[in-house]
Amino acid sequence: MPLTRRKRRRRRSRKETAVAWGELTLTPRAAIGFLRGPKLLSLLLLLALGWLAFQLFTSERFTVQEAYVYGNRLVPAETIYERSGLAGRCIFFIQPEAVEMAIAQLPQVRDVRVSIGLPSRVYIEVREVHPVVAWDVGGARHGADERGQILPVNEVEGLLVIEDLDGVPLQPGDQVDVAVIRTALELRDLLGASHLGYSRATGIIYTTAQGWPVYFDPGEKDLAWKVGVLKALLRDLEAMGRSVEFIDLRFKRSYYRHCEPKAKQSPHSYLGIASAEKRRLAMTHSGWVRF
Repeated sequence: MPLTRRKRRRRRSRKETAVAWGELTLTPRAAIGFLRGPKLLSLLLLLALGWLAFQLFTSERFTVQEAYVYGNRLVPAETIYERSGLAGRCIFFIQPEAVEMAIAQLPQVRDVRVSIGLPSRVYIEVREVHPVVAWDVGGARHGADERGQILPVNEVEGLLVIEDLDGVPLQPGDQVDVAVIRTALELRDLLGASHLGYSRATGIIYTTAQGWPVYFDPGEKDLAWKVGVLKALLRDLEAMGRSVEFIDLRFKRSYYRHCEPKAKQSPHSYLGIASAEKRRLAMTHSGWVRF
């Protein structure tokens, strides 16, 4: 009897399992019935969206083939477009901020703004850095902006020329001392200079109408006062008929060295001031005069 009961239980269990699997099996007719109504509509909509997305991301209509570049004068539009990395990219995957950062790496670009539009329009507005001086190294002139950056610009006609007497070769993107440029531009306004020299040993060099070199400190804080000192000194030297080798205005107690023999030197040859205090400060040894 116990064996018979076990066999019956096994047969019943197998029968129940078969019934359960039968309930889960869908016939083609049942599958069609399952997809009727809202479920079929949702499936069709999903397929349509997938096809549309595929068309959008792969169609040449939405692929960038060119860009509208404006505001540039020094940098060719082709260079800007190449640096942007936009060629062949899908319009939906473009991040304007990343493109702007890439273009801004060009040394002659100050600011850039990128905007996009459908189907594949890209607009790039550029604000360029313009040279303010011509930096001359051995006759080769480079444009330099107010930040001291050397630009790949050859059009420097009419700009203030700074001749680098040290002869250090430069390439676009190199940096020069911005203090030299600022002081040189101020000297241009104060003295009408169109050509200045520069050496790390003597600073900025201005040549007077008499051909005398005058040394200025590139970091001078009160340049207008030093220029006033220079003009007064030149008037005094002209009145005395004296000639000098150079005038050094880089220091607080500036000086010059005149060309006359020692026997003809006078401690009164500075700014026309003949006070006892100024005479004591005069240095007439070896032709040097401090004022």
